[in-house]
Amino acid sequence: MRQLNRFIDKILFFTTALTSISFFIIIILAVASRYIFKAPILASIELSRLLFVWSCFLAAALAYRRKAHISITFIFEKFPHFLQKYVTLFLHILILLFLVIVFHQSVIVTVLLWPSRLPMLQITQSWFYLPVPIFSLILIFYTLEFLVDDLGVKKE
Repeated sequence: MRQLNRFIDKILFFTTALTSISFFIIIILAVASRYIFKAPILASIELSRLLFVWSCFLAAALAYRRKAHISITFIFEKFPHFLQKYVTLFLHILILLFLVIVFHQSVIVTVLLWPSRLPMLQITQSWFYLPVPIFSLILIFYTLEFLVDDLGVKKE
């Protein structure tokens, strides 16, 4: 599980970098073409929004894997150590349940929106929703690894 997650992590890192850089370049080109050359790139709005959505979800998955997301721990840290372990396990189970629900519902929405098209890019609107099932599936893998680590299961 850990090796798979490390592989996913590498792909996420490069994909996030690619989408973020592409988003930045498209914004710069769109502004330059509109205000300097007086010829706007019509598809730039749709494409920049699409890349922004993908960048956000991919970066959020990276932050989750590295445990770099925002958390409020001042109450949790006051718990006795043995209780912290059980609370953490319980939270991982709740996160897994939530992610399974999100995955299922996001697949439904993505499939329902598949026939609709973006006006300028002429691609399916599902590309805006596709990061959610991918994101939730990746987080399921990461949470399973966290759960196994917290349970103290022997590693091979």
